[in-house]
Formats: sequence, C-alpha cells, structure tokens
Amino acid sequence: LESRNQSCQSPNLNNSGMMLLPIAYFTFFMMMNSRKMLGADKPTGLRMGIWNLLMGISVLGALAAAITAIMSKANHPTAGPVVIVVAVTYVVLVILGFVFKRKSTAGDKSAA
Repeated sequence: LESRNQSCQSPNLNNSGMMLLPIAYFTFFMMMNSRKMLGADKPTGLRMGIWNLLMGISVLGALAAAITAIMSKANHPTAGPVVIVVAVTYVVLVILGFVFKRKSTAGDKSAA
C-alpha cells in the first residue's frame, strides 16, 4: 500500500504536463479571438467578453500552476537544471519567433 501511494505522488508526470498547460490555454484563447480562424463563428459582444473573462481566468490559473510546478522542479538536483534550460530556451525561441515574424512581415509589405 505504501509503494502505491508513493507512485501516485510522483511529481515527474504531473508537473511535466502542468508546465505545458498554459501554452495550450493561451493558444486556445488566441484562436477564439481570431476572425481569420473562426470567421463568422467568432464570438462577439457580450459573449466574447464573457468568453475572454473565463478563458483569462483559466490562463492565469494554469500559469500559476505551471510556475508552481517549475519552482518545485527547479530545486531538484537533476531535473532542476534541465527544467531551467528548457524554460529559458522556450522563452528565447518565442521572442525570436516574434522578431523574425515582424521582419518578414515588414519585408512583405515593402515589396507590395
């Protein structure tokens, strides 16, 4: 019985998924606000406001849970450095993605 409880309390599986959850929630939030993706099905008016409020709360909750998971992993002697490197790499790649998108968009507009 004791070994079963220890396996259920393993932070590796739960925390790993929790770290990725805000990415999925934020992506879904952005998709629900994209007229390009949803066309006429995009929520408008009060429906959009309620949807954005609820999704915003969900994104913040997922972000808080992810930060908690990352902080608990950061103290682990083996997993800590890996988690920190992966998190920093992800943030750098996201920033570079926005920088290169702006440059390519600006180049496309000047060519037109």
